[in-house]
Amino acid sequence: FPSHDKKIGRVRFLDLSFNPTSGGHVNWHGDFSLMPMASSGKLDLDDIALNKIWQLFLQELIPVTFSDGRLSLETDYQINDHQGTLSFSTDNGNLEIKQLRLNQSENNRELLAIAELKINGIRFNSDQQQINIKSLNSNNGGLNAWLDADGQLNYQQLFKSEPSVNPPAVATTPEKAWQIQLGQLTLYRLS
Repeated sequence: FPSHDKKIGRVRFLDLSFNPTSGGHVNWHGDFSLMPMASSGKLDLDDIALNKIWQLFLQELIPVTFSDGRLSLETDYQINDHQGTLSFSTDNGNLEIKQLRLNQSENNRELLAIAELKINGIRFNSDQQQINIKSLNSNNGGLNAWLDADGQLNYQQLFKSEPSVNPPAVATTPEKAWQIQLGQLTLYRLS
């Protein structure tokens, strides 16, 4: 059972665990506060179907479908609202994807197939705009590329944006660039 703090809307040491209908297991342990908005804890996802996650959130953004793929993720995280600005950080993150199959929505042609992808030692900090990854390992994968009738590479079509009616405003101060560091990259049997 959760313990309640004297602060309004603060719940400490809460555990949530369930099995989605598509398979796998979700486990969360941590605390949560509404005033101010904050949460920290540990999130574990085990053997979650990627096609279900994609259907819930992302399928309208990029015209691809997952025909297969299972995701496992474990990470410690912290979310805080600082005067209307949300900050998010993770540490000790490990991600594993098995049997990934990604197809182009329009014609169902396979774009990407990876038997196993492991990303270990993930640290992410939105305030510092940094992503650190200890290692990325991929095994038995393939990337399929082709030219369409207009002579464009198939991947160009996936990420094209619609022209904006209003031109973007000119920034007065340059935005801080994100820093991404990868310690080790290992690719086995890719085609």
